[in-house]
Amino acid sequence: MRGLVPSAPDRIWVADITYVHLARTFAYLAVILDAFWRKAVGWAFEDTLDASLAIAALEKAIVARGPATGSLIHHSAQYASIAYRQRLADRDITISMSRPGNPFDNAKAESFMKKLKAEEINGNTFIDLTDARRRIDCFIAEVYNKERFHSALGYQSPLEFETAFAQNRHDNASWQPHCHCNYRVSLRGCSPTVLFLDSADSTPIFLWSPSSSASMASPEAYPPA
Repeated sequence: MRGLVPSAPDRIWVADITYVHLARTFAYLAVILDAFWRKAVGWAFEDTLDASLAIAALEKAIVARGPATGSLIHHSAQYASIAYRQRLADRDITISMSRPGNPFDNAKAESFMKKLKAEEINGNTFIDLTDARRRIDCFIAEVYNKERFHSALGYQSPLEFETAFAQNRHDNASWQPHCHCNYRVSLRGCSPTVLFLDSADSTPIFLWSPSSSASMASPEAYPPA
């Protein structure tokens, strides 16, 4: 997925699975992130590592986001079961898998797991599955999605970025993202800006900021990346 940058939410989802050490056994967490605003949109936590775990996370994401048919790419390193791939096919979701020996293909999902373990799991003791599920659910929903800042989002949380993007899109309903565009985030003063670039020649085509209305970008003000 390196080099492929989503221009809007629900265009690329990335997924991963990790284990969590409980007092007497192990449990497993499956997570799906929206690559546009780094938000966790679906997750499941169980004491068994089979297809039902990943499917539960996928179903939660689909119910929460309702992606348009045929508009979404789903990328993962290990979600390859027949049942899971059938769920994706039923929703006309394009399947993408990491190449062998290329861990950076799924870097966004792996980065999430690293943060989760560093900030919530490592050093903590979970009594049982119920205790771990409650605390991990709280961390993902209340801390990571609502409070955790991301440099890629202009040092905003996923929720703040999502809310501001939705408001600006509402205020500028006539604008639709270019079907093939990249974006980059920068800080101007205290306000982050998102610059959308034509993927063919890196020409600036749209400038968005959560603190002001969106506007067409000036090529002179933003030289190609």
